[in-house]
Amino acid sequence: MICATHRNLAQRVADGEFREDLFYRLREFALAIPPLRGWPALPAFIQRLWQALGAGQRQVQLSPDLLDNLARQPWPGNVRQLQSLMKVLLALADDGTRLEVDDLPAEYRAAPAPTAPRRAAAAR
Repeated sequence: MICATHRNLAQRVADGEFREDLFYRLREFALAIPPLRGWPALPAFIQRLWQALGAGQRQVQLSPDLLDNLARQPWPGNVRQLQSLMKVLLALADDGTRLEVDDLPAEYRAAPAPTAPRRAAAAR
């Protein structure tokens, strides 16, 4: 069985909001996956995902500015949100085009300013 949550179940057990026996049964092999926005290799992941969705077959490219914008998004919906956006972009793109920031839906055009850790990771 695979289970996922964004809640702190240990705290919920301590607060009496989650069954302790169920917590330990589910926690036999726990994986903690960081949020997408914290991945140091996010631009490379975005490129691989873009190719996996078939962009290479249609010769649709992401501009460096667009890639940087996507890498700085908060992604509260994590990988599913990114994948959904990329599917929409690919579906609407003409073959052989290079997508720019202006091709994004309005809510994605303004990305947060780069953070120091991401700059440091990019410099390595």
